Amino acid sequence: MKKETRNKLSICAAAGICFILLGFQSRKYETKTVSLQEALRQKLITASFVSTGKYAGASITCKLTNLTAAPVRIHMPAGTFFTPEDSGEQSLLLPQEKMITLAPKAATEQVIDGFCTEASDRCPGTGGKFSLAAQTIPKMQELTDFMKAKKYPQQVLQDAIWTLTDKHAVSNVYADGVAGIKELRTKLCQLTGQKETWYNSPQQHTVDASGNIRQETVAINGQLSFTCNKGAKVHEEVHNSAGKVLFKMDNTAIVYSGNVDFEFKIRVTGWEKGTYTVKVMEGTKVLTTYAFAV
Repeated sequence: MKKETRNKLSICAAAGICFILLGFQSRKYETKTVSLQEALRQKLITASFVSTGKYAGASITCKLTNLTAAPVRIHMPAGTFFTPEDSGEQSLLLPQEKMITLAPKAATEQVIDGFCTEASDRCPGTGGKFSLAAQTIPKMQELTDFMKAKKYPQQVLQDAIWTLTDKHAVSNVYADGVAGIKELRTKLCQLTGQKETWYNSPQQHTVDASGNIRQETVAINGQLSFTCNKGAKVHEEVHNSAGKVLFKMDNTAIVYSGNVDFEFKIRVTGWEKGTYTVKVMEGTKVLTTYAFAV
């Protein structure tokens, strides 16, 4: 009986030691999350950043190598900033956070979403090297904090950044049917001091042979509001800054009296930059005017 008791105690002790070792092993190899900057400072990883030849979206090939015997999760916070080896090219910024998990002693190569912060500089060339740098753009952290985890199309993210960094028009920040655009524009107006506009001015971005980004307004759209009587026939005219009529729309019969909301859309590809005016007319009578910029 004593021998059986001793055997049971030995088995229990061995099991206890096993559980302790397993617990220690579990703690030893628990995946910890470390910021990219801190992981480099502690020499937990090595990292290299190379241009894919784009200025927005999938623009940086990131190669990370884990130097430790434990898994590590690398956190790239929104606002992480990269400067190019060629100072004539654009610096790039991550507007939304990124997580990359590395197994012990493992390496990974992933393409991450960097966006241009200098619209007047050249698009980065394929294979160009980037370095991690401190982000010092005024109010950028407040913008990236606002955009964190929100689902915006690539062009909306880029135009929002240029609104802050290059004083582009807040009306450029637009995507048809995308939720949250109004709130983003309100935030941009708060950060930049711009006033919200009645219209949207979606942009077409192209890169020329020298790597320069060309931006052109392709359309103007928005809601017009005016007061009119039932049965009136109204039309819209678009005038340039010299007062010349560039476009006249067909008459529309008003079906009720009172305040009328009217959706306005016009293609403006190839138009000169400047200020234009929409006039809502009943015959020769001007009911209201709305200005827009191209």
